[in-house]
Amino acid sequence: MKHFGKMLAVLGIAAALSVPLAACGGLSAYDIAVKNGFSGTEQEWLESLIGERGEAGAQGPQGEKGEPGEPGERGPAGESGQGEQGEQGPQGEKGEQGPQGEKGEQGPQGEKGEQGEKGEQGEKGEQGEQGPAGEDGVGIRTAEIDAEGKLIVVLTNGERIDLGVVVGAAGKDGEDGKDGEDGEDGEDGTGIRGIAYDGESGNLVITGTNGGTLFEGSVRCAHSYGEARSVAAADCRTPGCSVQTCVYCGAERYIYSGLGGHSYSEQERVPAACVSSGYSKSVCTVCGDEIYSFSPPAGHVPGGVVWENTAENYYIYSCAACGALVRAEYTAGLTFEGSDGEVTLARVPTGADGDIVIPAVYDGKPVTAIGEEAFAGVAADSITLPSSVTAIGARAFAGVAADSITLPSSVTAIGARAFDGCTAEIVWAEDAQIEEIGAYAFAGYAGASLAIPASVRSLGAYALSGCGRLRAVTFGAGSRLETIGGSCFRGDVSLQGIELPPSVTSIGTYAFANVRCEIAWADGAEIETLGERSFAAYGGAAIVVPASVRSIGAYAFSSSSASIVWAEGCKVQALAARAFSSYQGDSVTIPASVEEIGGYLFESCSAAIVWEEGSRLSEIPNFTFMNYKGTRVVIPEGVRSIGARAFAGCSAESILLPGTLRSVGSYAFDGADALATVYFGGDASAWSAVSVAAGNEPLKAAAVYYYKEEQPAAGGNFWHYVDGVPAIWPASEEAQPAGIALQI
Repeated sequence: MKHFGKMLAVLGIAAALSVPLAACGGLSAYDIAVKNGFSGTEQEWLESLIGERGEAGAQGPQGEKGEPGEPGERGPAGESGQGEQGEQGPQGEKGEQGPQGEKGEQGPQGEKGEQGEKGEQGEKGEQGEQGPAGEDGVGIRTAEIDAEGKLIVVLTNGERIDLGVVVGAAGKDGEDGKDGEDGEDGEDGTGIRGIAYDGESGNLVITGTNGGTLFEGSVRCAHSYGEARSVAAADCRTPGCSVQTCVYCGAERYIYSGLGGHSYSEQERVPAACVSSGYSKSVCTVCGDEIYSFSPPAGHVPGGVVWENTAENYYIYSCAACGALVRAEYTAGLTFEGSDGEVTLARVPTGADGDIVIPAVYDGKPVTAIGEEAFAGVAADSITLPSSVTAIGARAFAGVAADSITLPSSVTAIGARAFDGCTAEIVWAEDAQIEEIGAYAFAGYAGASLAIPASVRSLGAYALSGCGRLRAVTFGAGSRLETIGGSCFRGDVSLQGIELPPSVTSIGTYAFANVRCEIAWADGAEIETLGERSFAAYGGAAIVVPASVRSIGAYAFSSSSASIVWAEGCKVQALAARAFSSYQGDSVTIPASVEEIGGYLFESCSAAIVWEEGSRLSEIPNFTFMNYKGTRVVIPEGVRSIGARAFAGCSAESILLPGTLRSVGSYAFDGADALATVYFGGDASAWSAVSVAAGNEPLKAAAVYYYKEEQPAAGGNFWHYVDGVPAIWPASEEAQPAGIALQI
């Protein structure tokens, strides 16, 4: 193989020199390759001689630059032939300049030659060194005439030049001239005798005192009508009518309304019976029209049981209203537990479906209660409880999936989480008697809406908490609700709005924590106190505080971000300690009616505090603004004292203190290191009279400005209001000078 490789190398060289090996020994290169073991056609052998392309070699070093060649000799000039002038040839290259000859004698002056071509511009010379700076010029900065009539010029270099009086003193009054001669009598003028205007046609006639017509023509009034007054009230037969009068010309226009509604008066009423409908008849007092309204049969009223068949799930009772014997059927498979002559429904089979009916009597005993988890996990169309049931146990309907659950008026007690996870609509009897919905009763309820009967007086702690799907809570007409327990609506994040009945007088701690909807009271609210933490952590947009409220409890709005809206006529007088602790709203307004506030009121609060004009407050108690996170604090006029550590750790950069202030307690501003500016409502002497106790270094180090309504002529530290916000008056040299300003 090694020998064959050498042979291929020889063949490759021969091929490169295009020398046929046959000429060297009688055999071709291909024959030699075959003889040495190659197998294949001649074309394949030729292709096998081509190897793979080698890698590019490294670039060699650049060769040295060769010397320029010598210029060739100039050929002899040709003979000058006189022929026709040919076209101008291209300009030849400029020849080398010959050696300068000896200076010849000066010849006679020749004729002035033509102007030669302009030579090329020479290269720009280097820039010279910068010369020394010139002295500043002096101009006029201002020129004005002062109060004494002197022209005062101030130059730009600060020099002041008094050019003397340029306004002379006023001259004395001249003597009165002689009276002129009396003029001739003028012609008698013509006045207006009368004006007549026709409002409908627009024709105006003005007559003069000379008996003539001064003006007659059409003039239209641009009517401006006053308020409409009723001429005829609308009823079911006649449209209503009102009239408006133009305040300029007295023209009237009439406005007609449509027919009014009927005015019905009830004339007859027949109540519904067990199996027959009731109705009422009303008659219109104007036109005699009659209308009827009907009510469904009332149904039988269970009375004494005369027969019972528990094996077939029915019983027969005598109707307490009409005496009829009635067969009542109920759902099969129910489990009951009895004690002391009463029966409790213990369990409904999970396979029960359709319309589930619970009997009023079982085994001769009334069914008075629904046991704990009795319906847990049941899926049905509807569930109806009998009028004998008075109590519903804990988690009785937990996880129930049904269209509706009908509760009789006899129910007076509901256990904890009785409807946890239940999606059914809760239907109360029209004459519901329940007065208390206990703690956790509807906690976790998964329905979209819930009606609270008008009979309910109290909602217990957590009664409706954790109802994440609940969107609406309504209260029956004439609701008697008085108490809302702690955390009652806590976590009901889907609520769209709550209007509390006017009868509510007490709200427990965290009652609306994490609720996001607006909360308002119906007209006529009676509540006088918003209790401790009643709206703490409330996440809605706004809270409307009724005018009836007199006091706000501790932590009432703590950690809330809602806007606080005080109803018109607000009379709140006391704000308890920490009522706005950690409050996160943009601002909060303190009504002028507030006379007393508790310590730590705005602790860690970040909102801007605004005081209504006419505040009755006289004292800022200890710790009131401790760790306050706002940048500016305003203390209302009338406050005379600030308690110990009232602003300790406060982040405010400026504070407005009233001119009525007389004392600052110990360490009131301890740690208030951001404080830089004090706006004082009085003058310097009043400020020096304020007693400042120990530990108030940040207050003493701050710049103090005194109130001045008008800009002072002299210098000093003064401030005034600009759009209700304190602003520092500019220093005296920045003030506009008195006198007349001249435009220079």
